[in-house]
Amino acid sequence: MSGGFLETAKFNLHEQSKSFDVLSSVNLYKFDLQTFGQILPETRQRVYDEELSYIAEGINRPNFKEFVLKSVDGQLVYFHEGQWRPYISTLINGLETAKSEAARDYRGCFEIGRRVEDLERGYQIQSLKPGEKVVWHYDFPDEQLTLYGERFLGEMGFQPQRRMGYLCEAEKTDSGEVVIRHQSVDNSDKEAFAAALSAGRFNGSIDDMRIAYDAVMQEKHGREYFAGRLMSDNSPEEDSWSIIEGNRDLIEDYFMRQIEILAHQSIVVSELERAKKRLTYGVWAAIKERLENEVFVSRTTFGADTGILQQEVQSAYSALSARGEVLFGCGGAISAEDAILNASTKDVFESIFGKKMSCPFCGATQYGDPCSPNQFCSECKAKVVNGRIKSKGNGGKKAKNNKKSPDFFQAISTELARYEQERKQKAKLKKTA
Repeated sequence: MSGGFLETAKFNLHEQSKSFDVLSSVNLYKFDLQTFGQILPETRQRVYDEELSYIAEGINRPNFKEFVLKSVDGQLVYFHEGQWRPYISTLINGLETAKSEAARDYRGCFEIGRRVEDLERGYQIQSLKPGEKVVWHYDFPDEQLTLYGERFLGEMGFQPQRRMGYLCEAEKTDSGEVVIRHQSVDNSDKEAFAAALSAGRFNGSIDDMRIAYDAVMQEKHGREYFAGRLMSDNSPEEDSWSIIEGNRDLIEDYFMRQIEILAHQSIVVSELERAKKRLTYGVWAAIKERLENEVFVSRTTFGADTGILQQEVQSAYSALSARGEVLFGCGGAISAEDAILNASTKDVFESIFGKKMSCPFCGATQYGDPCSPNQFCSECKAKVVNGRIKSKGNGGKKAKNNKKSPDFFQAISTELARYEQERKQKAKLKKTA
């Protein structure tokens, strides 16, 4: 895995023999719904932290994370299936999973050593006294890159293009909780890691460790660095976690809600897994597109229209999948081909991205709710808010042909009539079956 101690067992907390479980969050929600009739706030917070951590690792920026491990009766715990459970158990499970996967593919044997170190460190962190801390690092496995290539390491969640590693510290507070901090560093370098750990052991902060790492990189290459990344304009890049949280509309109004919708679905696991992969990939793609196009989203944004967000996610999904881009995160990667849904999962696709329809102004294919009073076309930028036409857009590709756009309301009525006819035909076929 690429993310470190906190993520060691993030995707295998359901006692499954695989380190990357894309349905982890969905299953956590399902358990709460079936057991308690609602999703517990502790579960929501855990899912929020874990899902956003995964996406943040896929953003090509420095990544700083800080999480708190709660203490109950002197034991560090995590919340799972309605209970606070010993955190050490996740590290034990992580080790057993690494052994199981290595038995299936010998190339993963190096992960066993990492998981052993995680378990030993877990006991060390458990025994910390208030004010004490532990520092460590995760380097990029260059030897395995040489032996097995980029594709294999990418599938395990490492990032070969960035050769990304992590600086880490765990500090015990007076209340008994442990604060864990991770700082990503690109261009994994042994001498830089040694300098960083030395700074941390002399009571330096995680920021001091990062500065020491960058000082070695600067000395070696004669250029300014931040988190192991070459600084192009002498100023640090925005942290990926801040970028993720800045896109509140996509995260809270769309991503978190769609995960909950999937938790209510009664479909076979394979189809549910493909739907979740497509959802995660699509949201990551939308955030990445916003970042590349320098689209600013207010941090106070909330209550955005789901239909418009669906169209944006689908458009971004199509664009990045066409370029063959891959989302790398702790424990595993998601590529567009992993997330493609076949015809048998059309209903799941529509529950995430909406129905297929055509823009009445430019004719471009869109996905969303045809009944929604709010519509937006990613092709021509036409926009309808509360049933009122705010913009007819720039005509998109259709403008080149100088064709007259059909009346908006007539087009919507036609679309609604077509979908109603399809619905009746399906119902009739079910009765005769």
